[in-house]
Amino acid sequence: MKLKDLVTPEYVAIEAAASGERALAVSKLHWWQGTQLTRKQLEKALMAGKLGTDGSFCGLCERYWSSPAPDPCGGCPLNDFTGGGGGCGSGLHRKADDALVSFIAHPTTVKFRAWRVASRAMYKVIDNLEPGE
Repeated sequence: MKLKDLVTPEYVAIEAAASGERALAVSKLHWWQGTQLTRKQLEKALMAGKLGTDGSFCGLCERYWSSPAPDPCGGCPLNDFTGGGGGCGSGLHRKADDALVSFIAHPTTVKFRAWRVASRAMYKVIDNLEPGE
């Protein structure tokens, strides 16, 4: 996979604004791409700012995140799947984020494998969701 092929926050924002279906599709693509990168590709993507776990890379976050209200992610199919409260995969997103932060701090093979496991888990959940409104 080439770095130029990774989804950008700008593309995510466009797709998320179009529909819930397209927001879900771009989220799936983002997480799938994360699972396909080699260790060297991941290092390059991170250095170039082409991959991350923040909401700007997630079509679902772009479409449904609104405010720090009681349920800031209302309507998000991932939030609905986890039972609400902005769960972002009931800890799966947090695990992926922690694994990526750990890899950035210490880019070892073990840390890379932890990222890959966490990103695959996140992708599997998102891949089985139905689009929201």
